[in-house]
Amino acid sequence: MHRFFAISTGVLLLASAGCGRPAMPVAKATSKPAVEAPKATIPADVPEPAKQPEPSKQPDPMPPSKEEPISDAAKAELEKFQGSWILTEHSTGAPAKEPVVGKLVVTGDKYEFTINGNKTLGRLRLDPGKAPKHIDAIISDPQSGADAVLPGIYEFDGDVQRSIFAQSGRPRPLDFTVRAGSGQQLFVFKKEKKEG
Repeated sequence: MHRFFAISTGVLLLASAGCGRPAMPVAKATSKPAVEAPKATIPADVPEPAKQPEPSKQPDPMPPSKEEPISDAAKAELEKFQGSWILTEHSTGAPAKEPVVGKLVVTGDKYEFTINGNKTLGRLRLDPGKAPKHIDAIISDPQSGADAVLPGIYEFDGDVQRSIFAQSGRPRPLDFTVRAGSGQQLFVFKKEKKEG
């Protein structure tokens, strides 16, 4: 999955007022007192320096789910995703360079996916009426609110869940075969059993 990163930016406004430098008094050879140069004044129309904005609170890393209608069938399927899942297989179609360790935690329609220490937050959108069943992993930029949608398909086999996703903007996979260079990723998870 693509990791998406949120970058905060700030605007610093500066205003400055220019003042003329007063000339140094010049003493004449005579005994008359030195003549002082007129004092510089700040024009009345120069604004005062702008105050820096107070730092705002960091936004929620995953905004509340956007209101989208959800069918009863999708609700029932979403219920199957609830809980913790251990990643047992991951493929991009190319030979793996290193072992992959991952975990998926789903609460409601929100998910937290960690793979080799990298965490992604998002939400799920399901359409079980399609064959194969459709799934979208939706990642929202906390700053802009723009969504990146990773289209995929999924299936369950008991306590095993398998899904394959394409990159955002690419066509949805048609099957669970990962082809090298396709940009698709296959994930196989096993439901984590609760102790006791």
